[in-house]
Amino acid sequence: MKVIKKTLNVVFILILAVAAAIFLLSVITARSNHGVPNYFGYQIMVVKTDSMAPTLPVGTGIVVKKEPIADLKPKSETASGDIISYYSPRYKAIVTHRLIGVSETDGQYTLQTIGENANSEQCGQTVCIYTPETVSGQNYMGKVVTVSDPLGGFFRFITHPLSMGFLIGIPAAYLVISLIYDIFKSKDDSKEEQSQ
Repeated sequence: MKVIKKTLNVVFILILAVAAAIFLLSVITARSNHGVPNYFGYQIMVVKTDSMAPTLPVGTGIVVKKEPIADLKPKSETASGDIISYYSPRYKAIVTHRLIGVSETDGQYTLQTIGENANSEQCGQTVCIYTPETVSGQNYMGKVVTVSDPLGGFFRFITHPLSMGFLIGIPAAYLVISLIYDIFKSKDDSKEEQSQ
C-alpha cells in the first residue's frame, strides 16, 4: 500500500510540475507572439472560421512552425503553395491563409495571402476574407506543417477552463488530502507510542 501511495504521489507531482512548466512557457512566449504560445518554434492553433474550407475546416488543429520567409513557396500554376499564419491588422486577429506572393525590399518582406472559400461566412462584411491581403513580414508567425482534426479536438479540450481545472485539480486535491492524512496518521501513531 505504501509503494502504491508513493508512486501516486510521484506521478501526481510530475503531472503538476509538467502542467506548471507548460503554463509558464505558454504565458511567457504568448506575450511576444500575438497571444499564441510558442513551444520551441512550434505553435498549436485551432481554425475558427471557414475562410480556408474545405482545406482547413472549422475546428481543425494546425501546427505552425516559424520557418524563414525566404524558404516559403507561394501558390503558382504548378504548386498549391504554403499555408501560413500571421497577425492581420485588418481583422485584428490571427489569420491562416494561402500564400500567393512574397516580395522583399531592402531586407523587409511583404507577403500576399488569400482565403480559399469565396462563400465564407466572413464575406458580406466590409471586407471579404476572399480578398487578397498584403501583410508585413513582421506579422508572419509561421507555416502550417501539420493539420489534424483529433489535434484540434484535443487542444480545445485541454485549453477549456473546466478541463484545465479537472487535469490540475485532481492531482492537487489528491496530494493535499494525502498530506493531511499523513499528518493525522503521524499524530495518531505518536499518541499510540506514548500510551504504550
